[in-house]
Amino acid sequence: MRSLGIRCTSDAVYYAVVEAGDDGVVLVEKNKFQLAKSELLGRNLANLSRDVVDAVRQLRVETVGIKLVERQAFRTGGAKSGLVRRMHLEGALISALGAAGVPTTVGMSNELARLAGSQSMKAYRNSDDFRGLDGYGNIRPEEAQEAAYVALVALTIHSREQAS
Repeated sequence: MRSLGIRCTSDAVYYAVVEAGDDGVVLVEKNKFQLAKSELLGRNLANLSRDVVDAVRQLRVETVGIKLVERQAFRTGGAKSGLVRRMHLEGALISALGAAGVPTTVGMSNELARLAGSQSMKAYRNSDDFRGLDGYGNIRPEEAQEAAYVALVALTIHSREQAS
């Protein structure tokens, strides 16, 4: 079973694909979709939505996880326009994946960890479910690492739903 995790920034969408098999969980691919600086936001959202849905089909992904912007990001004095842009990206992807019928798990990091049965992202990273991904600590940049984390959470949740 394959899962794709997504972590947006204001100008790119990082993704990682993990696959569960007989030998455990492996990282299949990590990459990013870069937004075109010369395009208006609406055109970028349409192109991105199409590209992500196409990638899900081409990579034979069964479930997707999307990490949302954290609440505290608004409290730390970060660039608000970048956070709003990121939320537009996340919303467009949620809508496109839903329209395509792709099971999608969405939340902030600690919400995702709780859905996977853990108290926090840190606790989940220390769990047996998470340790199965070799080389996780070497995935760079940090956004790609977070995408791999979200893919694992979505995989865990989807596997649990399939078993019940």
